[in-house]
Amino acid sequence: MIHELYPHYFTNDKTTVPNKKILLEKATKIIAISESTKRDILKIYPHIPAEKIDIVYLAHTVNTGIQTKVDTPENYILFVGNRAAYKNFIFFLKAMLPVLKDRKDLYILCAGGNAFNEEETHLIQESGVRDQLIQRNFKDSELADYYKKALCFVFPSEYEGFGIPVLEAMACGCPVVLTNHSSFPEVAGDAGIYFELNNSTDLKEKIMRLLDHIEIREEYKLKGIAQADKFNWKKTTDECLKVYQTVL
Repeated sequence: MIHELYPHYFTNDKTTVPNKKILLEKATKIIAISESTKRDILKIYPHIPAEKIDIVYLAHTVNTGIQTKVDTPENYILFVGNRAAYKNFIFFLKAMLPVLKDRKDLYILCAGGNAFNEEETHLIQESGVRDQLIQRNFKDSELADYYKKALCFVFPSEYEGFGIPVLEAMACGCPVVLTNHSSFPEVAGDAGIYFELNNSTDLKEKIMRLLDHIEIREEYKLKGIAQADKFNWKKTTDECLKVYQTVL
C-alpha cells in the first residue's frame, strides 16, 4: 500500500491507486503479504470486510549453498537494491558519513540499484568519502556471498509490504538493521536490530554497536538463520492454494 500511504513519491502515477481500489472491492478474496499490509488496507479502505483478507507470507530464493567469490573490501556495510525515494538511501548515507570519516577501513557497498545518480554522486563527492562508497550490479548467484561477507545489512526503507531482502540477509547469516515499522517486525522477529524510523542518531548507534562487538554480530547471525527458516515457498504456495480453494 505504498502508493496510498506515500503518494508524494508517485505523483506521476495516476492509475495504480484507483485501479487497486476497484480490484480490492471486486475481489472475492484478497491475499495480503503481511499483517501490516492487511491493517493498511483496512485503514485506507474501511469498507473492505476484514474477513475477505487472508495473510500469506512470502519467502526468499537466495541460494545460500552456492560457492562464489566476489571481490569485496574486508569491512563493509551492505545495502541491496533500489535506493530511490522511500528506500531512504540518502538518509542512511548522511547518518553514516561521520562513521566513514572516522573509520577509513569501513565501506558501504551497494549491491544492485545501478550506478549512483546525480544527487547521490554530489553528496558522496562533497563528503570526502568517495573511495569508501562502492556500487556493483550482481548476478543472482553472487548475492549470497555479498550478504555473507558483510558486517551487517541495513534496510532503512520507510515502508515495505514484506521486504524479501531482510529474509535473504538473515538466511545468509548477515545481521540485519532495519526500521521498527510496517511489516519488518513480522519478518525479522527478534532477529532484527531495530532503529526508530528516520532517526539518524539511533540508526548510527545501532550500527556502531554491531561494528564494535563481534559477539553481538554472532548472536544476531544465529538468530537470523533461525528466523529465516520459518519462511519457505512450499508454505507460501500451500497457503495460497487454500485461499483459492475457499473461493472455488
